[in-house]
Amino acid sequence: MLLRFVVSFAVASALAMGACFLLCGQVNVVAHGNNSQPIFILESVNTIYGIGRKQVELLVRLKQDGTVEWDEPVWQKQGGWTYSRKSASIPPEQVVAISKRLAVLSKDSFQTKMGPYNSYTDTSVELQMRILISAGSVAFLVVNPWPCALPSCSMGKSKPIPRDVKASVCEANRLRAQLAGDTVDPMCKPQ
Repeated sequence: MLLRFVVSFAVASALAMGACFLLCGQVNVVAHGNNSQPIFILESVNTIYGIGRKQVELLVRLKQDGTVEWDEPVWQKQGGWTYSRKSASIPPEQVVAISKRLAVLSKDSFQTKMGPYNSYTDTSVELQMRILISAGSVAFLVVNPWPCALPSCSMGKSKPIPRDVKASVCEANRLRAQLAGDTVDPMCKPQ
């Protein structure tokens, strides 16, 4: 099957981390192959744009075999912030549970680029997501998904994030929090 990829401003970093960018204006669904590489169930690459700089990190990547990877920030006196790739495994039951929650999401809920859902002062965030649903692998970009309660960072109106988009973003956020010791974003906590 021939896939179409788009060249993006973050292509060098993103391709190194396995992010998928689509050329057309709709979501491409890719059928699973029968190769020996583990299938990606969930992948999220986080890009933060600030004044004069850009940070790209692997938020989380979950493979079918239970392997999870993520980047952790490391401060270096000479070079500033850099990232260290971490890896761990989760139990098969958790892989199955995440797979089932993602499998029920509808491919019609996703577009190639969605958002922004929130506005931030002097920054923006993009999550390049790839998830495995029942119809195949879906790749999409979510702009400014995280709500901000501080008056200094949330100057504009926010719009509601669609249910299936929020579900996929929150799967990534909760898995990252579990393994890296991060805090689960309030939008992803059970209500």
